[in-house]
This record gives sequence, structure tokens and C-alpha cells, in this order.
Amino acid sequence: AANVPRLDYSDGGCPSLLLEPTSSNLITNSEQFVDAPTGNTNMDLFSGTITNNDTTSPNGNVTAMKFTAAAGGYSLLRIYQSDLSTTLNTTFSIYAKKGTSDSLSIDISGGTPTSSTLTDEWQRISTTTISDLNKFIDVVVSGNSGEYVYIWAFQAEQQSYATSYIKTVGSSQTRTADTASG
Repeated sequence: AANVPRLDYSDGGCPSLLLEPTSSNLITNSEQFVDAPTGNTNMDLFSGTITNNDTTSPNGNVTAMKFTAAAGGYSLLRIYQSDLSTTLNTTFSIYAKKGTSDSLSIDISGGTPTSSTLTDEWQRISTTTISDLNKFIDVVVSGNSGEYVYIWAFQAEQQSYATSYIKTVGSSQTRTADTASG
């Protein structure tokens, strides 16, 4: 909301003002798996299953997805993102937590995967690189057939780091820069 400060409690002590630059979430449906082109985003599930609205997400709503491994124990969600820059840093981030599997990795355009061992708590995982001409993001769950993890809040930004989550429904969204005076 306008004129309401956002506070950052990440240092565990007294809060500080959260002031961020302008940023856009390029992914057009950040809280849903949509197996069809939507603007500059197209999601393809190469193996496994995704169940939308399966569990409670970090914001308290039942909008988190269950990502289940297929036979062979490796499942791939590829997010084609036609507007990724080939000259600027792109950061992809996702919230994830352990289900019956604790293994998730993400990468941009086939780069070096960022692998995570998940816990029972939601954690934000991110990776940053300059996209090559392929312009895609991979999310991979590993485990035995039928094992799963929970995921929520896809975000791709032309930044060198992940900023706070920007929800999208059907189109990319931009958050303007925060300012403070006084």
C-alpha cells in the first residue's frame, strides 16, 4: 500500500526499512503451473506431476504446488521465458520445502544448477546468471517415483539478486522503487 513502510526482520533484531529498486517478475503465473503459453512464459512438464493449490504457502493461503517425481526419480519443469536478457543478469527464485523428498535444483538456460537439500520449513532458493540464447529456467525434483516436494512463487527478474516476491496472475508485474524521506 502507498505510504506504508515495509520492514525487514532478517537480522533477527530490530527491523529496518525494506527499500528495494524497481523490479519486474517476468513469469506470468507465479503461483500456478499453467501448461500453455501465457504471454512471454510457457511452462512444460517433461516428467512427474504438479498439483496446484495443494498445501499452505508462506503467505498463509493454500496456493503452494506439490511437485511429484516420476518413474526414474527425476522430474523436470521447464519454464520457457522469451524475454530473458542475454546481456543482463537474471535471477530466478522459488520457495520450496521438503515433502517426502528433500532434493530440488534450479538453473537458468542449462547453466550450473543450484541444488538444495530442503527442510520442513519454507526456504527461498535462487540462482543468478546471464541467459544464453535458449532462454529457459529448469526446476528439477529428485527422489524415488512418487516422492514429492512443495514449491511456490516462481520469480524471474533482471537483477543480480532476488528482491521480495512479486505475485503475477496472467501477466508480468512491476514493483516500483521504494523511497523514503524524512
